[in-house]
Amino acid sequence: MAASSDGLPYDRPPSRGEIARTWGRRAANTLLVLAAGGLLGLLIAPGGDEGWAALSDADVGKPARRDVKATRDFEHALSPAEIGRLRQARADAVQPVYDHAIDLGTEALGKLHAAFAAVRGAELSAPERLERFAEALGAPVEARHFEALSREGFSDQLRAALAFLVGSAFEDRVIEQRAELAAHGSGIRLRVVVADAGEGDGQPREEDLRDFHAIVGLAEARQALVRRAEVNYGRLPGELREAMVAVAQVQLRPNVRSNRAETEARRARARRTVAARPIVYVRGQVIVREGDLVRAEHPRIAAAMRGRMGVGAERWLRLAGMGLLVALVLGGLLGYAADQMRRFTLRPRDLLVLGALLVASVGACRAASIVALRFDLDPTSIVALALPVAAGPMLVKMVLGARATLLFALGAALLCALALGRDLTLAAYFLVAGVAGASGISRVRSRYSILRAGLLSGGVAALCALCLRLISADLASIPVAMALAALSGVVSGLLTTTLLPLLEALSGATTDITLLELCNLSHPLLRDLSLRAPGTYHHSMVVGNLAEAACDAIGANGLLARVAATFHDVGKGKNASYFAENFAPRDNPHGALEPSRSALIIRNHVKDTIDLLEAHRVPRVVIDTATQHHGTTLIEYFHHKAKTGAGAGEPIREEDFRYLGRRPQSPEAGVLMLADGVEAASRSLGEATEERLAVVVHRIISKKFTDGQLDECNLTLRDLNAIARAFLRVLGGIYHGRPAYPWQTSQTQPEEKGRENAADAAHPRPRATPAELDVTVEHAAEGRGHLGRLGLD
Repeated sequence: MAASSDGLPYDRPPSRGEIARTWGRRAANTLLVLAAGGLLGLLIAPGGDEGWAALSDADVGKPARRDVKATRDFEHALSPAEIGRLRQARADAVQPVYDHAIDLGTEALGKLHAAFAAVRGAELSAPERLERFAEALGAPVEARHFEALSREGFSDQLRAALAFLVGSAFEDRVIEQRAELAAHGSGIRLRVVVADAGEGDGQPREEDLRDFHAIVGLAEARQALVRRAEVNYGRLPGELREAMVAVAQVQLRPNVRSNRAETEARRARARRTVAARPIVYVRGQVIVREGDLVRAEHPRIAAAMRGRMGVGAERWLRLAGMGLLVALVLGGLLGYAADQMRRFTLRPRDLLVLGALLVASVGACRAASIVALRFDLDPTSIVALALPVAAGPMLVKMVLGARATLLFALGAALLCALALGRDLTLAAYFLVAGVAGASGISRVRSRYSILRAGLLSGGVAALCALCLRLISADLASIPVAMALAALSGVVSGLLTTTLLPLLEALSGATTDITLLELCNLSHPLLRDLSLRAPGTYHHSMVVGNLAEAACDAIGANGLLARVAATFHDVGKGKNASYFAENFAPRDNPHGALEPSRSALIIRNHVKDTIDLLEAHRVPRVVIDTATQHHGTTLIEYFHHKAKTGAGAGEPIREEDFRYLGRRPQSPEAGVLMLADGVEAASRSLGEATEERLAVVVHRIISKKFTDGQLDECNLTLRDLNAIARAFLRVLGGIYHGRPAYPWQTSQTQPEEKGRENAADAAHPRPRATPAELDVTVEHAAEGRGHLGRLGLD
């Protein structure tokens, strides 16, 4: 009987109870998704006062830890103190003005020519000539230097040489004290002016000068004159060269001077630009940049930004929007998976586990982000790489399987990246690390398998961290980043191992670790079964091998099938002698019982099994899988015996000879039903050849299918083909041919055959005779039509 995605059968209308349960499950799932969305929205939503929460009075005067932006358009009315601070800030932002007088060199050359003209050819005494020369030059000159120049007769060559020295000196930008420029780190405004210019000569040309290397101090310029004279006039007598340098130096004056009047005028104009009216901020405008000092007015600006709505209302609106958005994303993913992924169903308890792990993962990332910001660290760099985010997908894989893991890894990667600072490259890192860790525990055979999966996740995460460092061109941090990423995988494995028992207890899930513990053959139920019913014990072991191989072949949980098979007949220990595999020689207890009584004993072993498994606290999934292996199958042997022995007109109801259990509800339970039937039927073969085994396997599968026993376990025709091939592979290993030992000669065979026939006559065993085998083959051939339709041919 096929079932819909809601678990309701297609071939009959649902009952009111089924409808109520379905809608109740849907309502519970919807509420869980909305609750998870709300919690996640609370963790990742950017609050309206998020920036201001980190800016308290204690932060005033300290660098801001992040950019603070306006969340909406608003106006902020300034207080008198704020206006004063803003005006002073505008004034301080004005660069000081310096004037570069470019005509000082021309003026100095003119005085030099006048001085030479005043003394050349004049019939005056030496003191009078010196006085006239100094007066025309506009600077004092020592007598010895004037005497050196006089010996050369104030020639035109000497005048040209002095003009070269003076002109070259004024080609530089010369300031009185170069040290005063050090106070102007933001630069100066350098205006090109003419010293004797009038008021109507136009606006001076100016430049923004931040590099002061082209400006030299007055002392440095005078030393440059000495070096220039030595280079150009090194052949002249020393006294004459010294006199030339002295005359040039007394003419040298600073041509760059601070214009304090113009600077103050400009600063006054800048102050007037700050009016006593509200400042308008627009949404997204940066108010405080990361690294800037927090000022006292910022809390008041925050209050103005909150406005009439208030920060609480704005934050709740943001949380509601983000929560609904996250809930829609989660609901969309789950709905698509349920509709498109085969065998994907989630109970409310499963959704609760997913939501709890998702909230825990995102909450851990959010906490790491807050701590990192408190210590002035970037949460999107090294801090993020060290987080053990792969633990979440690994736990989901252990508890809920691969399909739920993929959805969880996608959602967790995106939301964790948002919680850490909205860097989507981290989403790729988290996704790769989580998927790698979950892939590493596809088959868990010990707790060390989880640690190995953590190592695999760490290795892949290290490679991903290398890629992220290369993308950001941060080569220096590659070793640290890779080491932390590898460590995160190891910690993820340890966390998974530690939290797995707690998660199992909270979710009621049964993981592979629990199943492995149940596989221990020293379990009290199995030890008791091996003593009371050794034949049943051996039968269970073989069925476990068949079921595990078949489940592995179709992608089902082979470990669950093996454990369920191991425990599926423990109830037979209560009446072990009534089951064929435990018959004592020449003793068939059913010979003295009515068929209905025998059938009751046989089918009661399912109830006894349930009671024993529940008493020993075996997980429910194992109990359900183990006790559905008969479904509602007909106990044919005793039903046939009852019909044969019934008198004329005596009614024989088929329902009295059917098992009262539930049909298999999972692929593992369906495989276990088939494995149980195949193992029992294969024992009846005298010579278990490959052909005869194939006939038995196909007949059992066809019979269970046509009887409707597999309608509710989601096994497809392709699965049945794969199951048949797996059964034959295992049976071929069990019933393979062996060479005869030397003592097994032809002389002893007739005697042994006679003893075997005598035993069969005294105690019929469930072994097929040639005639019965022919009937079996005939029935199988009869069902070839069914087999062809099933694809089992």
